[in-house]
Amino acid sequence: MARNRLSEAEVLAQLPAARARARQAAVEEPHAAAARYDAGTRRLIVSLTNGADFTVPVAQIAELADAPDADVADVEVGPAGLALHWPALDADLSVAGLARVVFGLHVAHPPGPRGGTVAREPRGDRTGPRTSAGRRRA
Repeated sequence: MARNRLSEAEVLAQLPAARARARQAAVEEPHAAAARYDAGTRRLIVSLTNGADFTVPVAQIAELADAPDADVADVEVGPAGLALHWPALDADLSVAGLARVVFGLHVAHPPGPRGGTVAREPRGDRTGPRTSAGRRRA
C-alpha cells in the first residue's frame, strides 16, 4: 500500500498544533520527573510529575536484566520525561512501556477520543449464537 508523503511545507504547517498538543500533554499527563536504581532490590523506581512512583523489577526488562548494577544505576530521564536512557548500555525505554510492564497492557491510554473508541452492539437483544471470539454469528 502506497503512503502519501507530506511536503516540507505541510510538515511545517503542522508544527504549531503539535507543539500545542505537547504543551497540553506535559500539563495534563504524568511524565517521568526522576528515575533511580535500587541495587539492593534490583528495582528501577520511576517518579512521575504527578507525584506518583512506580517500581519495576529489572529482571522483567530484557534490556537491563543482565546488565551490571553500575550501568543500570546510570539512568537518565529524557528531556520531555517520556523515556529513560542508559548511556553505557545504549538503551532507551519509554516510561509508558515500563508502566505496562508493571500494570499491564492498558495503562497510559487516556479515556475518551485520544484513547480510541470501541464499537458496541445496540442495547437490544444481545443473546444468540456467537463465535469462539465472542462475535455474533449471522
